[in-house]
Amino acid sequence: MFSHVLIVVGGITDQWRSNQVPAVTPYNVDDLKAVVAKNTAMRQREMIEAETLLREEKNSFIGWRESLSAIPTINQLQERANMFRQEELKKCTRKLSQNDNFSDRELEAVERLSRGIVNKMLHGPMSHLRRAESVEKKQAALSELSSMFRLDDEDNGRGRRRRR
Repeated sequence: MFSHVLIVVGGITDQWRSNQVPAVTPYNVDDLKAVVAKNTAMRQREMIEAETLLREEKNSFIGWRESLSAIPTINQLQERANMFRQEELKKCTRKLSQNDNFSDRELEAVERLSRGIVNKMLHGPMSHLRRAESVEKKQAALSELSSMFRLDDEDNGRGRRRRR
């Protein structure tokens, strides 16, 4: 069994220096200062690495948190597109169902087709939102999409505006 004992003595005798005491390694205060300096330097390096890691994680978290601001606009855009899709599909389905040549399976294919078209149409705007690198660019993109698709309109785009 080994144990470490630190003994501070006024002076180290020749008997200690020549390692005549078994299993004892003598160190003087200068030796201990060197060990402390080495450990301090190692801790400083680790502290710098930890600070770098924390900065990276903070930036990643801030980016994730900022991406959440786009969710309401994305949801509005998806709801708006789906509303238009359902309105147009209802018109189309009424016309197609009057014709006895169309089966339920074929009408379901038209439904899937309409969903696919909407998803492909929304892919570009969604990707544009995700690519915005800064908070300002993301806010500008959100504002552009909201304006472009009139997401803030009172009547939600259901009424038709007449041109004068």
